[in-house]
Amino acid sequence: MKKTIIAAAIAAVVAAPAAFAEVSISGQINQEFTFDNDDSTNATRNGGALFGATDSNAGEDGMEQDTNVDVVLKSTEDLGNGMKVTATIHLLKDHGSDANVTANETIAVAGDFGTVVVGRMEDVTESKISGAADTWDPMDGFSLELQATASARTNGGVAYVSPSMNGFTVGIAGFAVESATIAAADWAGANAAQVDASDNLDATEIMLSYANGPLAVTYTREDFKDINITGAAADAAALVAANAATGGEQSDNLRVDYKMGDLAFVMTYQDRENTNMVANAEVDGYFAGAKYTMGANEFTLGYAEHDYNAQATGNAAGGETSEDSGYIVGFKHNMSKNTGIYAAYQSQEIDFSGATADLDDDRFGVGIQHKF
Repeated sequence: MKKTIIAAAIAAVVAAPAAFAEVSISGQINQEFTFDNDDSTNATRNGGALFGATDSNAGEDGMEQDTNVDVVLKSTEDLGNGMKVTATIHLLKDHGSDANVTANETIAVAGDFGTVVVGRMEDVTESKISGAADTWDPMDGFSLELQATASARTNGGVAYVSPSMNGFTVGIAGFAVESATIAAADWAGANAAQVDASDNLDATEIMLSYANGPLAVTYTREDFKDINITGAAADAAALVAANAATGGEQSDNLRVDYKMGDLAFVMTYQDRENTNMVANAEVDGYFAGAKYTMGANEFTLGYAEHDYNAQATGNAAGGETSEDSGYIVGFKHNMSKNTGIYAAYQSQEIDFSGATADLDDDRFGVGIQHKF
């Protein structure tokens, strides 16, 4: 009897991990310190920091800290007949901005037909093109990404990506945006506004991609349809009328990647009309980056330039035009497969065409990253 009990207990212990074999936990922790040199003021525009760079001390010099935690929970199941389902929950904690949010919550079914994904996710333009300027350098708190656009991580998403056909891939996506809050600073003096869906799919995208050896090219076309806006009466009425006439924001986006041994290049170009749902507000710009890997060391260089029209002083048509530009130089040393130390320098500025004072900001940061 005792031997039977012991044997059953051992079998239970050995078998227990098998029940959890399809569930994985991964992520990373970044601890960063930034030494800020605000030459004029906290460089912000349209409610978002210049190129999205974190800056806690507006107009002040000094050291800032930022701790970022990513935790990804993933469950995978084999459905048979070459099909597989994957459920993903991505949790984010940013102590610099005190944000504690869920990033992606998706269920994906993949097979010979391609991949279908539903849930909360970034739109294709953000994840495949815009995000390149945010993830190119080692610093989590630095960025050269285009700001003040409707592209974002959104609930109610459904996307399809075809299998590769001689290097060509096609993707389509749609988002049923039930509601989203736009910050007060984006509204030319308005209170925080609420965006409410008026169409079944309020954002749609198409993606065309080609990859062959060292070259990869991705193009996306994104359309944000009519959206009803409530908030401060004057701003809401003007924007609702503008959206009805323009049909919302439209964008054409292109990314080119090229690898040559230890050297990698990336370049993106984006052209947006009625940016952030504002009639006649346009922005276009590009990002270019280079990365060289030498053993355990990585050297990165990135430069971005964006031209804004009628959107420089809030989301009201007729604002000043401006030119944003910035660059980042970065270095990372991988101490192991999972742990690395890094440093970067970023310089950025906004040059306004009218009476608004130009903005500029410089910062140097160091950090350590551990992946698990």
